[in-house]
Amino acid sequence: MGIREKFNYVRNHPRVILDYFKLSRMLEENKGKGIFNFLFQCDAKGHFPYLKPYCDALKSHDNVDIFITGSNLDGEVRSFLLQNGIKPDHIIEHNSLVRLTEWSIYMSPTSWGNIFPKNDDCPRIQIFHTMADKNLQYGENLLKFNSIFVCGPVHHEFLKKYLFDPFPMAKEQCATFDVGYAKIDALINGSYDHTQLRTRLNIPEEDKRKIVLYAPNWEHTSALYKYKDRVFEVMKNTDYIFLVKLHYMSLLPEDKWEFVEYVDWKSLLDRYANVENMRVIYDTSIDPYLSLSDLMITDYGGAAYEFMCTGKPIVYLDCPEFFEMRGKDIMEYWSRESGYLVSDVEQLPDTLETALKGDAAKVRIQTEMVDTLCYNRGVSAEAGVRVIYNQLLSRKS
Repeated sequence: MGIREKFNYVRNHPRVILDYFKLSRMLEENKGKGIFNFLFQCDAKGHFPYLKPYCDALKSHDNVDIFITGSNLDGEVRSFLLQNGIKPDHIIEHNSLVRLTEWSIYMSPTSWGNIFPKNDDCPRIQIFHTMADKNLQYGENLLKFNSIFVCGPVHHEFLKKYLFDPFPMAKEQCATFDVGYAKIDALINGSYDHTQLRTRLNIPEEDKRKIVLYAPNWEHTSALYKYKDRVFEVMKNTDYIFLVKLHYMSLLPEDKWEFVEYVDWKSLLDRYANVENMRVIYDTSIDPYLSLSDLMITDYGGAAYEFMCTGKPIVYLDCPEFFEMRGKDIMEYWSRESGYLVSDVEQLPDTLETALKGDAAKVRIQTEMVDTLCYNRGVSAEAGVRVIYNQLLSRKS
C-alpha cells in the first residue's frame, strides 16, 4: 500500500489510528505477562469450523489470547464471531493493522487472501479446508506460509505435486507437521447429540426413516447448478428424511456474489419449506448433520471425505463439467469409486436403496481411503496444539 493509499484509507477510516494503538497496547501487555498472541484468519462464517477446534483446545491454556482477522469481516461475520465467544476487541476488522503488528502464531484455513503479521519469525500455519487436493492446486500461495499442518498421508503426495516439486525453495521455507484434520474431531469422536439434533430438525425419535443428507458444492460446475430443483422433486416423493445443506457460498447475497452467475437458491429452497420429509439446514457447520445422517448425496466436495470417515455410504451426482475443468488426475475423480455414481436424477431412489444395503467392495475402498486421509483421527486439534507449543513456539524462544 503506497503513501497515497494509506492516507486515503486513514481518511476513510478515522478510527484506524486509535485501533492501532489500542491493539498494540494489548499485544505488548500480553507479551509482558508471558501470554502468546494467536491470530486466526477467518474470512467468512464458513471458515470458522476449521478454526474452532483449535480455539476449544486452547481454552485450557491460560497463556494464550486469541484474536481473529479477515479480509471481509462485515457485520454478519462479526456478530457470528461474537456468538462463538470471540471478544469484541479481539476482532480485527482493519486487517491492515495485522501488517503493522507482531504476533506469536498466525493460522489460516485458506491459501489465498491472507494478511500476514509484520514479524517474519511468526509461525504462519496453513491448516487447509479440505482433505483432498482442491485447496493445494494453488501451490505458490503456500510459499507464504512457513508451517504446514498435513491432514493425512495422501496430503504429502499433493504437497509434493503442487508445492515441493514446482518450487524447490519450498523445502527450506515450509516445514510440514503430521497433525491431521481438526475440523472433524467431534465427528469422529461421536460428540454430537443426535437426540438434540433430531429435536432441532423436528424428527421424532419414533420416526425410523433413514436420513439422507444432500450437500452439493457451490461452483457453476456443481450438482446444484447442473440439477437444480430436480433433486428436490425426486427426493420429496421418497420414504427418506431429506436434509439439504448448501455450501455457505451458495447463500451469499447478490451484492457479494462475483464468482459465477447469481442464483437465488434461498428462494428455491423456500418453495420446499413445507414438504413433509424435507429439512433445510442453515447452520454454519455441516459436521453435526454428517454425524446424524445415514447416507450422503454430493458431487465432488471435501465434505464427502469428512462423511467417508463415518463409514457410511455416499452417492455422487455426476458433474463431468468439473472434471473437464480440473482434469481427471485428481482425488475428487477417482475417489468416487468408493461410492455410487448417478448421472440420471431419476435413478436416485433405487441407488439410495442399493447403497444402504452396502457393498463389501466399496466398503473396502472407503476404508483404505480413510486410512490415507487423516492423521490423529479424533484428536487432531490436540496434536496441532502440541506442535505449536513443543516445536513452533519453542523455536522462537
